[in-house]
Amino acid sequence: GQVVDHIDSLMEEWFPGLLEIDICGEGETLLKKWALYSFNDGEEHQKILLDDLMKKAEEGDLLINPDQPRLTIPISQIAPDLILADLPRNIMLNSDELEFEQAPEFLLGDGSFGSVYRATYGGEEVAVKIFNKHTSLRLLRQELVVLCHLHHPSLIFLLAAGIRPRMLVMELAPKGSLDRLLQQDKASLTRTLQHRIALHVADGLRYLHSAMIIYRDLKPHNVLLFTLYPNAAIIAKIADYGIAQYCCRMGIKTSEGTPGFRAPEVAKGNVIYNQQADVYSFGLLLYDILTAGDRIVEGLKFPNEFDELAIQGKLPDPVKEYGCAPWPMVEKLIKKCLKENPQERPTSAEVFDILNSAELVCLMRYILLPKNFAIECMVATNLNSKNASIWLGSGHTDKGQLSFLDLNTEVHTSEHIQFKKFLNMCLAVYTFLLKKKSWIVSGTQSGTLLVINTEDGKKRHTLEKMTDSVTCLYCNSFSKQSKQKNFLLVGTADGNLAIFEDKAVKAKYKGVAPLKILNIGNINTPVMCLSESTNSAEKNIMWGGCGTKIFSFSNDFSIQKLIETRTSPRFSYAAFSDSNIVAVVVDTVLYVAKKNS
Repeated sequence: GQVVDHIDSLMEEWFPGLLEIDICGEGETLLKKWALYSFNDGEEHQKILLDDLMKKAEEGDLLINPDQPRLTIPISQIAPDLILADLPRNIMLNSDELEFEQAPEFLLGDGSFGSVYRATYGGEEVAVKIFNKHTSLRLLRQELVVLCHLHHPSLIFLLAAGIRPRMLVMELAPKGSLDRLLQQDKASLTRTLQHRIALHVADGLRYLHSAMIIYRDLKPHNVLLFTLYPNAAIIAKIADYGIAQYCCRMGIKTSEGTPGFRAPEVAKGNVIYNQQADVYSFGLLLYDILTAGDRIVEGLKFPNEFDELAIQGKLPDPVKEYGCAPWPMVEKLIKKCLKENPQERPTSAEVFDILNSAELVCLMRYILLPKNFAIECMVATNLNSKNASIWLGSGHTDKGQLSFLDLNTEVHTSEHIQFKKFLNMCLAVYTFLLKKKSWIVSGTQSGTLLVINTEDGKKRHTLEKMTDSVTCLYCNSFSKQSKQKNFLLVGTADGNLAIFEDKAVKAKYKGVAPLKILNIGNINTPVMCLSESTNSAEKNIMWGGCGTKIFSFSNDFSIQKLIETRTSPRFSYAAFSDSNIVAVVVDTVLYVAKKNS
């Protein structure tokens, strides 16, 4: 069967005229396909047109001798591919296990080749694709080439196939297709979900391409959703392989696909193309995911322009035209995929790697800063307002520099501060919710603690100087309803932790001393990080890293736990066990990052 499928696809691709109807003849195809058979061994073989044999196969599994009805031969012996007898037995439909009714209330969707219904197979809910009577068996077998032999989490899974009627039984996608989500539930399409859908589709596409299969019809309608939970293992799968085709190194040239979702080389027709055409379609799909399908809505109004704009790759800017939040790496990837020259597009494997990178998920946009500006630390303020900004710290041995960057206007201002050894080591923002005021606290290499009012930069003062370089800062600001005091925590390179009251930050005079100093380590074990537990069961518990030790303390600033990671089997990973801790995050579990790890 696979050999026949391959020969058929080659003829369709490179000699399509042979399969066309001879209008000058008897109304049959120019190339006639015959099957040879005999009812008895040793008899001369007879021949029958495959089209006629197909009609017999629709009536039953046996070819009956019209002259001697007792003489029969199984059609599976003549042409097994006609009745799917070449497929693995576990794929053949067991009619007794199928509960199926072609009723409107069970209809999931329909198209030019058939309809999809909700049904039950083997006690589980499934999707049943029924092919129209006029649809050729070739289309069914073309899907089976992919579904039977290629298995991947991002490809729809085949459960069974039947011939009378022609049908495929597949796993059911509870959330329907992506185009349905774009039309009816755009609010659910969060950035995280957008990324996960694109990642899963790219994963499936690269798998198809690795098997030398070109998909040719990538669009939202053919992406099925199994859940809208972003952290689920399986969210989206590629479905409908009716026009998927094995692609040799030469490529293929049949013009297939849906207008508005296809590559320019496919739309032109009679042009050889390869898997890179799918990458172009993926670029369009990614654009539709980013813009929540707005391009498709407009395309329904102007179908001719819809296809033309897609082919040219001249799509409106998603941020300016559709008000999408900036997403630089995705916008850049879309432009790469929509390159007119197929060779300039990334491969599907490269697309997957880009989507799987941390930069793509986290990066919102690029902002150019002056040259020779080495940033040592930064802190954000007013993130939940229209006045979002970032403070940047840098400097060297004789002077330091504090800079302010407005994220809305991208205006960058800086100020040189004259102090000895004023290399900014860390920054923290201290917000007083009751007064809606904020201060920036800068910790330096010399141990200086500089406090600056964010609204009026001239209002500034210093706290009592630390005994060594400031290595970390943390401000714990409680809610308005809380009766607890706010504190500024300062870690130093000689292993000390200083606790300042909030009034020290608000003070109008300099040199305010800390409320308390905890000696946790020494000059070889600096306090490098501080973090507040997000676990409700450990509310108001602070955690930190001092050398290779993890420590915790509560409201009275007494050390509760001290864990040595160098000797603990949970934390000792080869060369990293002796490294100092640089970051700690606490939820229901404790996450630790070490230097050079």
